[in-house]
Amino acid sequence: MFIEAKNLSKSYGNQPAVQDLNFRLEVGQIVGFLGPNGAGKSTTLKMLLGLIQPSSGSVTIEGKDPQEQEIALKKQIGYLAENNPLYPEMYVREFLAFIGKIHQIPQLEARIQEVIEWVGLAGRENSKVRTYSHGMRARLALAQALLPNPELLILDEPSD
Repeated sequence: MFIEAKNLSKSYGNQPAVQDLNFRLEVGQIVGFLGPNGAGKSTTLKMLLGLIQPSSGSVTIEGKDPQEQEIALKKQIGYLAENNPLYPEMYVREFLAFIGKIHQIPQLEARIQEVIEWVGLAGRENSKVRTYSHGMRARLALAQALLPNPELLILDEPSD
């Protein structure tokens, strides 16, 4: 899966957030956006995902505009947002099952167990999310991004 940005820009009123960004990412690459707070990293990721529209320029994933694509393209992308939305009153396994049902994941229980083990939450998957530490919540958020076995994984603030 390749991603391409051409002359990508985003402004909020008179305030530019991203200006004339160009890149192409190929299958298998691992890439990080580095820069100070307010440099436009999260804005760029949201444009790549089709969550916000660029002011100018274009983004394509596999030659398709994420703004125009519906479920098919978005099912291939795992996204971990900057402020990962978790439901504190849900049990961990219940939360992952909820996410899995949204994605219509086959053999969901087996997939949940696999992802729980990958992120190091085995033995704590029957706890409520609110009982998790900050680090364990970050692992759970990563688990929900990995759950649909995406071809493309986008992590905003992965060091959290």
